[in-house]
Amino acid sequence: MTMTLTIAGCPLTDYLNDAITEEISGFDEVKNVDINLVWEPAWSIEKMSREARMELGIR
Repeated sequence: MTMTLTIAGCPLTDYLNDAITEEISGFDEVKNVDINLVWEPAWSIEKMSREARMELGIR
């Protein structure tokens, strides 16, 4: 899995890695989970779904 974070040094990095690994590992077809952390393309609010932005009060 390839993902990015909102900022370098994000305090949730370990939590996200563990939570994502646990969730994806729950599929019988998945034998191994490798997370590739990238910084390009950079994260932005536009990457959030409309529902996620509404949930957080972001327009």
